[in-house]
Amino acid sequence: MINWQQVKQRFLNSTSTIIRWLLKLVVLVFQIIFKLFKFLAKYFVKKKSTVFSIFGLLLFGSILAVAIFPSVNNFEGNLIVQQMNFTYAGNKSSRFLTRIPNIQEVDIKGIQTLSLSGDYQSKSNRILDKYQGTLEIQLNDETSHLIITPVNPESFSKLEIRKLILRPQTEVTNLIYNPYGSTLAFSLNPESNQISSQDSNRLQLYLSKKPLNIVLEKYNLPKLGIKDNPDAPVPLEFTLMPSNLEQNLFFEEKTDFYFKFPKPTEIDLKELFSKRLAVRNMQFLLSSQTGFVAEKVPNSSIIEGEILMAGQELEIKPNQFLMTGEPGIQLLRDVQILPDRGLRVRVAGKSREIEVGLDYDFPVASIKAGRLAQFFSPEIIPVIVSFFTTVLLALISWLFKDFSNSSNSN
Repeated sequence: MINWQQVKQRFLNSTSTIIRWLLKLVVLVFQIIFKLFKFLAKYFVKKKSTVFSIFGLLLFGSILAVAIFPSVNNFEGNLIVQQMNFTYAGNKSSRFLTRIPNIQEVDIKGIQTLSLSGDYQSKSNRILDKYQGTLEIQLNDETSHLIITPVNPESFSKLEIRKLILRPQTEVTNLIYNPYGSTLAFSLNPESNQISSQDSNRLQLYLSKKPLNIVLEKYNLPKLGIKDNPDAPVPLEFTLMPSNLEQNLFFEEKTDFYFKFPKPTEIDLKELFSKRLAVRNMQFLLSSQTGFVAEKVPNSSIIEGEILMAGQELEIKPNQFLMTGEPGIQLLRDVQILPDRGLRVRVAGKSREIEVGLDYDFPVASIKAGRLAQFFSPEIIPVIVSFFTTVLLALISWLFKDFSNSSNSN
């Protein structure tokens, strides 16, 4: 039978022994530290010059560390790209597209509800033909389409984009300009916690006083009882003479946009986007499928570019990836459409190191700089580093000899 009283007593004895040993160890450590400080105090009293030498050692060592180790620096870049993705990081809604006149086609894919007013004509639907008034149009499928084109595209179209508003934390993906068809395409993927439709991403159109061709895919017109068959969808085509010329479209879910512009000679392609947009997660990527494997392999969309940071310039060659680290690109200063090449993008941000290369995992060139780069030019920094390194080595050598002589004398 176990004697619990003896077990308890043995446990208490063992615990007290361990505590005594720990106390002795603590006392011993404090005695060693005290003797070391006492020795250093006597030494520094005798040799005051050593105190200044150690102070200089710490000072020059700190300056050298600041100069050598990379720090966060501002950078700016100018690139020409085929495609780009980013997230709008502003605190309030902001304009993304400015006024764009003479639009040849508007194609919007996604879920939305809108109202159109005017005179309707339709060869494919007798109910809709000759209708006058306002109709609510429901596009309830993520593959639903709303396509608007002028009846006479050869003449100057009055169809306009007045503005496109982005709400905070909206992802703008697959932004690409096709110079051959003069088309701009992109997708908006808003954050899921929308408060109301008024807080959604918004496109404002001016429909003009001229007739428009409109095509609906996967639609519902509840007022007239006209609805697409989901099993065998057939587009609904009609002509509208608008009576309400301004149309606001709200987008609470992922939506794809496709705009066909007039000829580059008829529009200023450099002034279509708003400037100085706060962004994050900016990427310059193209996606493609790999053979029989259904996976997306990213490819760089960069045609050319250069990055400037701390007085150093880094050239980006075609198809090279740009890795900016954290926080990376924070400001989209400007986007311009180049009719024969793609998108000219000016960016700015902060980073410790910027790398480029044909492979994400194997960069071939980079730029980085210490904090001194914020105050001195790249030509002066090597001279400063050489000077402080020489002084630092001299101080270390002198202190080592002085301590050795002091130990021998004792």
